[in-house]
Amino acid sequence: MPSRRHVRWLVPTIAEKKARLRQEYKAAERQRAKDPEVVKSMSHRACAGIIYSQMFMTARAIMLYATLPGEPDPTKIAEHALSLGKTVAFPRIDWASRELTPAVVGCVDDGAANGLVLQRLGLREPNPACPPLDPAKLDLIIVPALAFDAAGNRLGRGGGFYDRFLAGLAGGPGCKRPVTCGLCFSTSLVAVPPGLPVEAHDHRVDAVATELGLSMVGG
Repeated sequence: MPSRRHVRWLVPTIAEKKARLRQEYKAAERQRAKDPEVVKSMSHRACAGIIYSQMFMTARAIMLYATLPGEPDPTKIAEHALSLGKTVAFPRIDWASRELTPAVVGCVDDGAANGLVLQRLGLREPNPACPPLDPAKLDLIIVPALAFDAAGNRLGRGGGFYDRFLAGLAGGPGCKRPVTCGLCFSTSLVAVPPGLPVEAHDHRVDAVATELGLSMVGG
């Protein structure tokens, strides 16, 4: 019979559970990337749930993310927001401080002076000419993740960029906090229970959109 000390080593930590799940969801993402037309179709359906929502209609300034292969693509949300005259921002990454800064774009075209450009690790970011946006002016943030659960918990890629960014938007008395909405495919939405493993620094989102619909989940 193993000793109590040995049993402790056999039980995976939350960090170890997250690492294992990241491997699984990244493998699924790579598999999805092999069929971009399916990803595009499901992305459009997921985006529609956000576009017709009250949180989108009332938002004046929205931050989205530039997609990686196999990820849900929020481009339709950005295009529709721009057509309505809303302020649209994408994150600019500071790798040294591991922080995100919203920057305003005028289009989502790659290579445009007011659009997106390819940067480190194949990530697209706002062109350096795009002006920064005070995060306090954001009304809605579309948040990426490898997976979400039905309570709004998210499994990111492990860099902590969004957790740090969202922590800075916690707000206070008299301060507005933007609505946060996760975007994922239904196969990456985990039921509760069991839910996703969570640590103290993790930040939940207020809603999650998939190709099956939009759900308000807390925050």
